[in-house]
Amino acid sequence: MITSKTVSALTITNNSEAWNQLSWKKCQKVVMRLQRRIVKAVQQGRWDFPTLPSYDRFIALKPRVLWYLAILLQWLCGQAKETGISYIDSTPIATCHRKRISKNKVFAGIAEIGKSTYGWFYGFKLHMVINEKGEIQGLKGNVDDRKPAD
Repeated sequence: MITSKTVSALTITNNSEAWNQLSWKKCQKVVMRLQRRIVKAVQQGRWDFPTLPSYDRFIALKPRVLWYLAILLQWLCGQAKETGISYIDSTPIATCHRKRISKNKVFAGIAEIGKSTYGWFYGFKLHMVINEKGEIQGLKGNVDDRKPAD
């Protein structure tokens, strides 16, 4: 079985053999557990989520969660229907301030220098395409703003 420690989410989306070896029951179980926690919190009126981890703990847990989020996004993109009307938007996701690019270790080799309406940044540029129902049709990163429209 493939675990999040041995294969990153980025590798899974690009490698069909690894994609086919996923334990879908385990993925479904984790996603369902997360959905139950969210529904329970909303029903109890706990909008502030007092049991959220600290920022340091969140950063430590992020690699494990990223694995399941990538799978969830793949599934959501597959569920969206072509309706003829699509909305495209992009946003920069900076990993550090541009003055610290040479010292940055987070996402080294993956993040790139980019430009947005806010200026230059180091990180990712996320493009999202949704239909008029709000269903995610596609995600792209680090491409020119005009490319996803093609």
